[in-house]
Amino acid sequence: MKALILAGGYGQRLKPLTNNIPKCLVKVQNKSLLKLWYEKLISIGINEIYYNSHYKHEMVVKFVNDYNLKMINLYEEKLLGTGGTLYYNLNKFINDDLLVLHCDNFTKDELDNFISTHKTRPKHCEITIYSFKTDYPESCGILLSRDNIVYGINEKIKGVKGNLANGAIYLFSKKSLNTIKQMKNITNDIVLDILPIFYKKIFIHKSEEKFIDIGNYENLEKANLF
Repeated sequence: MKALILAGGYGQRLKPLTNNIPKCLVKVQNKSLLKLWYEKLISIGINEIYYNSHYKHEMVVKFVNDYNLKMINLYEEKLLGTGGTLYYNLNKFINDDLLVLHCDNFTKDELDNFISTHKTRPKHCEITIYSFKTDYPESCGILLSRDNIVYGINEKIKGVKGNLANGAIYLFSKKSLNTIKQMKNITNDIVLDILPIFYKKIFIHKSEEKFIDIGNYENLEKANLF
């Protein structure tokens, strides 16, 4: 199994903090998000870890080198979007299952149960998605499901019902990666452009752990209190 950490964003909602530091190096509980995810992935046995970079690229690479993090950089001169980063680097991932996550999320979940869920998913399911319960459905992608199978996602819709949110952590099987490779309309968003192809083939892992998107100062403060 390999992993891809999506870490190239600007962190616009965390300005002015991110005027001087990329979002992936913002600290939660005295440790950068990128290092937190790296250590979590290593602890569950994933040793081939990729991360994309763009904003303040040199600072991120220096951090990785200074801390001797065994990661492979995928520099993007122009941001490709979550789907683009996955698609344009598929040849690096295609021969194994791939865990994809957003660096700007925080949870104390060790992800070992998530891996187990993926390994025991129904045979027809090609992707496993990490989910959590949210009190703010309008700010999340709410999973529409039946028997733990995703058949749709309501992405940040006002007045949406339900509280089972997409945690933006995915396990793509080798079969799903090969399907993505055949896509002809190259788009840039995993949720909007790639996942719909697999509706009814996505299995849900439901986590009971706290989970938060470090997208603004309020959430950053909450994460520091977990």
